[in-house]
Amino acid sequence: MRFAFLLLVNIITVAFSGVAQTVKSDTNARQTRTVEITAERSQILNSSSFIPKSLVSRQEIIRLGAWQVSDIAATIPGTFIKNYGGIGGLKTISLRGTTSQQTVIMLDGVALTSPANGTVDLSGLPLTLFDEIEISRSGNSALSGSGAVAGVINLRTSAQHLDSSNQPTTATIGLTFGSFGELLTSASTGFSSLGVHLNIGGEYVQSKGDYKFQSLQFGNELTIKRTNSDFQNIGVFTSADYKFGQWSVKHKLFLRDTKRGSPGAVLQGSIEQTSARLNEQEILTIHSLTTNISQNLELTFATSARYSELDYKDKDALFRGPNGTNDLYLTRELMFSAKIDWLTTFLYSGISSQIIYSDLRGNTFQPDVGSFVERSTISLSGYADKEFSLDSNFTFAVQLQSRLDINSKNNSAFTPLFACILRHKNLPLRLRTSWSYNFRLPSFNEMYYLNFGTASLKPERAQSLNLGLVWDINSHCQVEAESFIINTNNQIIAVPKSPITWSAQNIGNVVSRGFELSGGGDIIKQYITAKIAYSRQLTTDETVNSLTLGKQIPYIPEEIISGNIMATIEQSMVGFTANYSSFRYTLADNAIESIIPNYIQVNLFAEQKFDFNGINLSLRLDCTNLFNKQYEVILNYPMPGRGFRLGMCGSLGK
Repeated sequence: MRFAFLLLVNIITVAFSGVAQTVKSDTNARQTRTVEITAERSQILNSSSFIPKSLVSRQEIIRLGAWQVSDIAATIPGTFIKNYGGIGGLKTISLRGTTSQQTVIMLDGVALTSPANGTVDLSGLPLTLFDEIEISRSGNSALSGSGAVAGVINLRTSAQHLDSSNQPTTATIGLTFGSFGELLTSASTGFSSLGVHLNIGGEYVQSKGDYKFQSLQFGNELTIKRTNSDFQNIGVFTSADYKFGQWSVKHKLFLRDTKRGSPGAVLQGSIEQTSARLNEQEILTIHSLTTNISQNLELTFATSARYSELDYKDKDALFRGPNGTNDLYLTRELMFSAKIDWLTTFLYSGISSQIIYSDLRGNTFQPDVGSFVERSTISLSGYADKEFSLDSNFTFAVQLQSRLDINSKNNSAFTPLFACILRHKNLPLRLRTSWSYNFRLPSFNEMYYLNFGTASLKPERAQSLNLGLVWDINSHCQVEAESFIINTNNQIIAVPKSPITWSAQNIGNVVSRGFELSGGGDIIKQYITAKIAYSRQLTTDETVNSLTLGKQIPYIPEEIISGNIMATIEQSMVGFTANYSSFRYTLADNAIESIIPNYIQVNLFAEQKFDFNGINLSLRLDCTNLFNKQYEVILNYPMPGRGFRLGMCGSLGK
């Protein structure tokens, strides 16, 4: 009922936004576009980003034939996707050898990372609704707050218009069928009316998830079919943006409804959790109000609200009682912020303040906690960018950021960042480095979950150092080399209390270090493009007196390679993508028997485009896992074999 009520209220807000121009501005909600402002700073300084960033456009998403955000993230240097199998399997990110809780996922600058478990399942994010995906690979709590230890993923929608009066009408519809009962259908449109630009989009994804795999059962190699791995995901996005006097106003609404089976590990003689079901619903509203006080002074007020429900049932989990498991979580989050940015002849800077409130209701907390927990944070941050001319040839750009977070349930955190770029006007090279001090608040589950949580947990603290070199070969080709080290103290890890129970504790010191090489662009202009990324990383336990001192952290591969190549001739395109991961350990002691072998996964695709009286049509065929590789990313969670997808897409307008 609460979900339906919030949906109704926000649909009315968007639908009547054109009429709302006659209402006083203080009745409008507001939200800050923090990450976008950062991108604008880089343009003003006429230099590249101070920290390594990868921006994937809508065009590239389409060309890669990606279905989920994880498909795109896997192409970025330093990124490893922990995949539990198939379209409906849980997918979390490990960036530069860290945990998924140490990367912040955002939608238009608003955090999607759950305060309940501190992470985001990438399989539930509707990819076709996003216009760009920006992945920052360096610690940046000074900008993004808790959790940005390794980096930030910002999902940007198409609602980027400040001047909505002259926006063209666009419409797109797509339909794709695939193996294992896969179906992807999407539709979107954008148009202007009465001075308001509206964007409406929706996506539906389903899969039976009944793929076959090979399993060793009591010494015999058997063919087994995955069961209870069906998946359905609906995502809807609407936005309205317009001018109200000197103010630019934006309203956005994002809805998601996910239903799936959640089968467990494939063990000797059985498959766990064959009756487990997981249902999720989420609604997010984002509102912003921006004005230019003067030519060089911009003021933004903002707010966002999020409500989500998570329901997990497993009738066979009798250890929880005669009726099994029936867990219900209800999460609410509110954010208010104010930000002012100004540009002078010698400096670009700004300050901002933010208030965040979140709470969680659930039935699986520690007995002394009850069924309700909450947390609030007040933050104040500032930044300054400056570019100097060292002489007639060299320029030196500096960025300073700092943030103070005062938390109601944990210690306060001060998080500074220093970054700089050195460049020569006659050389296509840029040397950049950054240092940051970051933090992560423990999630509600880590503090309060039944037989696991520890209420006295301290935030994780981490220092991140990055040194990189960027070579612009030409306007269509670029090569990057990055080295990094992330030193995390008070790492939150699970410690066994008994043979069957675990506890979250602050006893870890983990160090991740490595380097990344990446390059891409036109090999033959307009005909052949290619991209490749290589990552070498080592993440070890450096806790004093630890039994696993110096050992590699489980499920972190030492080498990751991804790449793609595409050939285009007029209206035809063919290409392939490939992902490689070296072996991983499943146990902290790095025992040989705990090794999961390396794997390489290759996809092949072909596309043909047609034009009919201004309507653009495309027909596409994909072959996933071309060589039918039998492999696992997570132990005892088999991945699908070879599959095929056939799709068609039509679009009108730019």
